[in-house]
Amino acid sequence: MLGCFVESILGSLFGPANKPKNETERKIQRVMTLLIILFGIGLFVFTS
Repeated sequence: MLGCFVESILGSLFGPANKPKNETERKIQRVMTLLIILFGIGLFVFTS
């Protein structure tokens, strides 16, 4: 379930429909993705 969640987020961030236009956007997307993944892992560990 967590894998699907992360995959869908990665897909929405890095999917072909949502290509970053410049380097700044790419960096922002990378940081957001890392934060979301860390948050997801933290939740998963905390709840289990």
